[in-house]
Amino acid sequence: MLVAGALAGCTSTQTCVLWVGYETEQDAYDAATLVVIGTPEEVVGETSVYGASVPLHRMQVEQVLKGELTEPLDAARMIDSCGGDVPPDPLDTDRRIILMIDKYKGTWHALSPEDGVIDFPEGTELPFETD
Repeated sequence: MLVAGALAGCTSTQTCVLWVGYETEQDAYDAATLVVIGTPEEVVGETSVYGASVPLHRMQVEQVLKGELTEPLDAARMIDSCGGDVPPDPLDTDRRIILMIDKYKGTWHALSPEDGVIDFPEGTELPFETD
């Protein structure tokens, strides 16, 4: 018995997220669920974002500017779902930052691949108005 088969029209699709572009830091602040000032301390694990593993950074939180935080804060970068060049992880730093985040699949993540992490040295004024 001879069995023959052919694959015709077999395609693969990839869903690409279109990220909201925030015109100002105020727009990003307003959109975030949680906004903190702090310093990333260490990598405490990893999480999956669009099928890619990204590190979870434990934050040393100095101040909560928006939202509520009742437990240690572990956060990750957000990545571009379409691949391409991956810029350096903005949370892989020992600098003081403002972190504007939302939850994605139960884990805190920066607002987008481009927004949500702002360098914030001591003595710098906030780049937005708080509630």
